[in-house]
Amino acid sequence: MKKYILYGLLSSMFIIMACGNIETETVVLNKSPDNIIIKDIVDEETAPAGTIEVTDKQFVLESGQEVNVDLSALITNFDATESYVYLIITPPTNGLVSIQNELLTYTPSSVGSDLMEFKVSTTNADSNLGLLSFTINETTIVPTTTTLTLFDTTLLNVEQDKSKDLNLSSIIKNFSSTETYNFAIVQPPSKGQVSLNGLNLTYIPFNNITGSDRITLRAGDGNSTSNIAEISISIQSESNSAPNFGSLEFEVKSNTPFEVDLLTQLLPPHPFDAKVYTFEITFDGQIGTGVISGNTLTYTPINNGLGKDSSMRILVTDDLGQTDESTIIFNISL
Repeated sequence: MKKYILYGLLSSMFIIMACGNIETETVVLNKSPDNIIIKDIVDEETAPAGTIEVTDKQFVLESGQEVNVDLSALITNFDATESYVYLIITPPTNGLVSIQNELLTYTPSSVGSDLMEFKVSTTNADSNLGLLSFTINETTIVPTTTTLTLFDTTLLNVEQDKSKDLNLSSIIKNFSSTETYNFAIVQPPSKGQVSLNGLNLTYIPFNNITGSDRITLRAGDGNSTSNIAEISISIQSESNSAPNFGSLEFEVKSNTPFEVDLLTQLLPPHPFDAKVYTFEITFDGQIGTGVISGNTLTYTPINNGLGKDSSMRILVTDDLGQTDESTIIFNISL
């Protein structure tokens, strides 16, 4: 309902009368030396029916790390039928911000802390001021190893009369895909032949041979020469093959523990009469740590750790005493 307050002189009396639609408008007349004028207007039908409430939110991120904020998720009494307008009231002082519809994007410019205020509006109401606070830390730099180092011993299980390949990146501690490595055989095997092609080693046992064999080798990257490492080879008949890991490379979220069932990572066929497998960590990760409980490996990245962690090695042993050892790679990202 609209109320019009007017002042006018009519027979020296206060008169209340209706103007226009009597159901929607009321006119109040009063004494005045001048003509009748509209003094005030209140539209009762379009007055705000309620308020919009928004909450504050805090963020912890690294320098240069972009963060996206859905501002609609911060409206505590969100109404999907409403049309909201999102406004930056106080911009940040330590970063850049942009807003498109309900999505706000913030990118810090330096380490430290930052604040910004926003509000949400409709045609009928405005929200309280919402506060976004940011703590910006230094980017975690993964320590690098300047000396090229190989794992001292790597196990290689080979089936009788069959060749077996080994990716030599798995025997390099802190392998880097940006480096170029050259390998050389120091001591060749005695029960088979070995060949090198880049990072690939191929071993072929002599016909009808089983038992143990051994290769030693070293690597160079143009800046340093590695220690001498051993490839310990077990040649087994097909009916009694040892457990064998497949490719062990996983994607992991920063600051989030990751679990994997190691039993599911063994390649078939499993030994017919082997029923029990035990797993152990022989070398832990560099950007995270691992714990084994039964068949489950839990890998936990260090705080804000990012990058490729190729340092962890896992040993599996079956109930016949046969073993396999493999490197696990964790690619840690935001």
